Amino acid sequence: PNQLLHQKIQEIEKGTHFDVLGLHWICVTADVEKGFAEQSKSIELLKGKDEFYLIRSGLQEAYETLKEPESRREYRGRLFHSSYHEQAALILSQKAENAIGSDKTLACGCFAKAIELCPNVATYKEGLKRAALS
Repeated sequence: PNQLLHQKIQEIEKGTHFDVLGLHWICVTADVEKGFAEQSKSIELLKGKDEFYLIRSGLQEAYETLKEPESRREYRGRLFHSSYHEQAALILSQKAENAIGSDKTLACGCFAKAIELCPNVATYKEGLKRAALS
């Protein structure tokens, strides 16, 4: 518990909201929900310690920032230049194209993340539709 306590406080004080929830910067709403639930459960062992409330507050702040796509995109935009978003979305869409026909879940997930990063790119939305029908 002491190592977990120290790690969580470090993430809250020096990390990003993605770090606090144990997420990759390319995440979607379902990832945020899952990360928040898992992190909240993991700190239950710390209940009663003064630091518990600091950590819970940090988790809640990260969750509130990341739970909605628009606020998550805005926050991500402050951390990473748009060229990172575009490059990652392109790689994800290529991975999705390769998975169409063989792994529908992977293809849909990659297109969804590409859309998360670049919501105005029509080819990613079209790809998601094709993947969902495959």
